[in-house]
Amino acid sequence: MVDDQFSIEGIYSTLLPGNGFKLDTKTSKYWSNAISKGDKTYDDFKEYVVRGQDYANYIRSVFVDVYYELAPCFTGPESADVHEMFENMMRTREGDVVSRADIKHHISNTPSFRAGLTQEIIRVYTTVHGHAPDKTVVQQFEETFLNDATGTYSLEQLGNDISDKKQVVVSMQPAAMGAVSTGIHKSDLSHMHANENNENNENKESIIALFENVVGRTMSAREFVLFANDLASANDKVALAKTIDAGIQKHFVSVQDIIYRFLDIDLDRDAFIREHLIAAFQDGDYGSTLQTNIVLSESYETKMTAKLKHLHDKMYGEQMIEEDCAYLFNRIRDRQLGIMNEDLNRLIAEFKKETDEIVQRVFDIYMEVYEREPEDDELNIHVTFMRMSSDKQIAEATVKQGLRNALEYHDVLKKRIKKAHATVNGGAPNSITQSQIFRILDKILPYKNRDDIDSLIAQYV
Repeated sequence: MVDDQFSIEGIYSTLLPGNGFKLDTKTSKYWSNAISKGDKTYDDFKEYVVRGQDYANYIRSVFVDVYYELAPCFTGPESADVHEMFENMMRTREGDVVSRADIKHHISNTPSFRAGLTQEIIRVYTTVHGHAPDKTVVQQFEETFLNDATGTYSLEQLGNDISDKKQVVVSMQPAAMGAVSTGIHKSDLSHMHANENNENNENKESIIALFENVVGRTMSAREFVLFANDLASANDKVALAKTIDAGIQKHFVSVQDIIYRFLDIDLDRDAFIREHLIAAFQDGDYGSTLQTNIVLSESYETKMTAKLKHLHDKMYGEQMIEEDCAYLFNRIRDRQLGIMNEDLNRLIAEFKKETDEIVQRVFDIYMEVYEREPEDDELNIHVTFMRMSSDKQIAEATVKQGLRNALEYHDVLKKRIKKAHATVNGGAPNSITQSQIFRILDKILPYKNRDDIDSLIAQYV
């Protein structure tokens, strides 16, 4: 049994790595028992996890990460909707375990990416080596990238392999650019384009100088990658530089606001340029994309659950139990609320009232059926079930029926038979014999789910 459970937890943590996902005790015990009895297999459990919403959320977050790592190579309209690409992949892989390599393979084999990859290989090779590569060379680099079996071969590594000298190709991979200076200066240009002629270098230096004079700050590597060509070909370079800077500021304010509202983090301009600039200009609805990515992140879950526990403790002077916190968090994540949202106090109060009513109803049912209070694990199980049920009356009837179908209810009925016998016959509860008790029990068990079971007992004693 223990080995089964450890194997189950091992499978779960392998499919859903990280602290954001946890297999609850009830599910773990169910699958452990089912596998031990031979009713289920480990493959059944794996399929159960893979078809669950947690797994879909996890794969979506990995998909988004890989997508934005590859985003610099997209050239067509496919780059506009990462979520549509994700849904297309999930439809073709329904019920399958999906690896990072699978995701990379799916994204990198779209026509838009393939075309961009070819262009990028040619551009980087020409920049580094001073001449265009042969078609065979391009195909070799394409195959190296596209046939990556691990999913870890990055655009940065591809750039390093193309250069032979392991130079950092700053325009290829946003994540890699964090390792270099955010500003571009003459020395950067001579390093990046050592084999280009002096006239091209001077043109690029003039673009950088113009941009910096217009906006009053250093031009970053990412800004150069995104806008240098447009500035070079523009008739009114000053006007375009101002328009570009206004667009950057607009995106910066929007992203800064989202990250503050959802994660209580003050994003500075350098971090925005390093982590969000390229995606913000390539994704026509980056605000929505970023918001969705945040609420699916482990950082959001960690901060939001901590905030909910803090507010609950502050409002009621008691700790919030993990099951309640997890349930409320999922509600809030579905609504995509940030941790600075003013509605959190109201939602906690509404949730507390709703939970207290369900808890009281479970207590009432236990006292009615078992004549005792529920234990903590029983309470958690039934509260979870009842709060997930759309019909309260059906949920309560289901809980009652479950309790009455358990062996413990037989003991309760025997006590009631003794008590009824003593009342009717004026004797002590032990005045009835065991054989008499079981004869009456046999007669009433077919009707055990009746709410008026006591009146039925009275007819037989």
